[in-house]
Amino acid sequence: MNNLKPIETKWKGYRFRSRLEARWAVFFNRVRLSWEYEPEGFVLPSGGRYLPDFRIRTPQGNTIWYEVKPTNGDEEKFKEFSEVASSNTVCCQLLRGDPVEYLRLESERDHGIICPHCGHIGDTAPSCDIDEHNKEFYYECTPCDVVWRFDHLPQDAGVFNIPCRFHKGWVVAPTDIYLRLETHVIQAAYYARSVRFEHGETPS
Repeated sequence: MNNLKPIETKWKGYRFRSRLEARWAVFFNRVRLSWEYEPEGFVLPSGGRYLPDFRIRTPQGNTIWYEVKPTNGDEEKFKEFSEVASSNTVCCQLLRGDPVEYLRLESERDHGIICPHCGHIGDTAPSCDIDEHNKEFYYECTPCDVVWRFDHLPQDAGVFNIPCRFHKGWVVAPTDIYLRLETHVIQAAYYARSVRFEHGETPS
């Protein structure tokens, strides 16, 4: 199996190293996240070279790096890069498997898939809470907390045009709107899994 190579896939003017990476690009596109594929490489402290798969730009001007790996892929270089990036308050996330696998959509999980403010995709269901009285959804987002810990998060529409506010480490959004967003993200994940790239077919 180690001698088998993934299929390179062309889409949106990019040549992805694998079909798995192309599916994540489709997912990002579907949820309208601003993404670039392999835009920049880095020299690691160990002397090795590292080229992250995706750079996401949030509406707030912050960067989130994503590395795509199969469920059993090696991640040593990612760990080293992540440690350096995190020390500079830059968020890095490892995406294992396709969006459906990564978000654990085929098994039970709590609410809380994606941050309504910056669009960060959590690896597990984050701490979240629904305030039934005020009808607000509280989402614990580490990237937002790191960026805004010593400042006040402005009340704005965020990446998905949802009104958000920041409260003691939580990103707060209207529950009904957030749950509709979550439904859209789930649909995007299954869509990314289902698209075909063969014989000139291209996802919409």
